[in-house]
Amino acid sequence: MQIHISKQDTITLTPVKENERLHHVNKPSKGLWTSTACRPHGEWTSDWWEFIKTNHLVRRAKYVHMFTIVGSPRILSVNRVSEIDDVYAKWGHDGLRSTWRETDMLDWVQIAHHFDAFYISKAVAQTTQFRTWDCESFVWFDPTYLKKQFTWKISKK
Repeated sequence: MQIHISKQDTITLTPVKENERLHHVNKPSKGLWTSTACRPHGEWTSDWWEFIKTNHLVRRAKYVHMFTIVGSPRILSVNRVSEIDDVYAKWGHDGLRSTWRETDMLDWVQIAHHFDAFYISKAVAQTTQFRTWDCESFVWFDPTYLKKQFTWKISKK
């Protein structure tokens, strides 16, 4: 299961045909962001939801959308820190550096052209190259591989 947290109660699942890179952080400009859902204590959570709660960002979140992955999406996965150099060797953008973090950037235009999603683990999200990702994440360039299961409104206690 995948969790997407948003301000909207509905989500449009349309593929990203063109993508750009954000010039100040190493992230694509478009895509649907999710994090892997789990139920360690009976309630659904994810690394993303835990990050939001820990950093007092709950006021920005209104809805949680739950999805399952269907079909066989092409996912570029970076699971271990040791894989970062290989990803940059193949998908790095020559000469483009983040103005905010002073790290090399990935070529999100090419990645979105060749893959349906990009994934990083929690360990990779904590490296200098992916610091602004904050947590374990997927960014879906073709979210038609996601099937919505349910949505719930976040209770602000």
